[in-house]
Amino acid sequence: MKLILGIDPGLNITGFGIINYQNLQFQYIASGYIKTSYKNTESEKLFIIYTNIYHIIEKYHPKQCAIEEIFVSKKNFNSSLKLGKTSGVIQAAISAHKLSIFTYSPKKIKKLVTGYGSASKKQIKKMVSKILDIYKVEKQDTSDALAIAICHALSQSNYK
Repeated sequence: MKLILGIDPGLNITGFGIINYQNLQFQYIASGYIKTSYKNTESEKLFIIYTNIYHIIEKYHPKQCAIEEIFVSKKNFNSSLKLGKTSGVIQAAISAHKLSIFTYSPKKIKKLVTGYGSASKKQIKKMVSKILDIYKVEKQDTSDALAIAICHALSQSNYK
């Protein structure tokens, strides 16, 4: 089995999901989210995210890590910049464990998980629950992180 950590970066809420995958068989291991407080400075939020991702990797020992690519919005450049910083600290935590980092666009994640590149968040959540045979995914960020892990598993296996 291949243990995969999927991460949905966010400065206020970062979702994570861990699955086992082998021979088109998925097994849910764990998921959750890292929530920062509006009272935290941006630097504190980044440190909280780094520390938590670092400890999640130490606890579960994934073999591969996948995160969602950052979309750069010309209309909301400041949000994209903050998301880029968040992705950077997540990648630093992963790199500290000498693991490879795989990134996927939102469109590719949606396509591989639901079969439709413009799927809604609700459709993704429903497919993640079905694929992993879990009753309810607690938060959208968690569902997205699990979808990223599933996308990576399918991408690496070339559907074999």
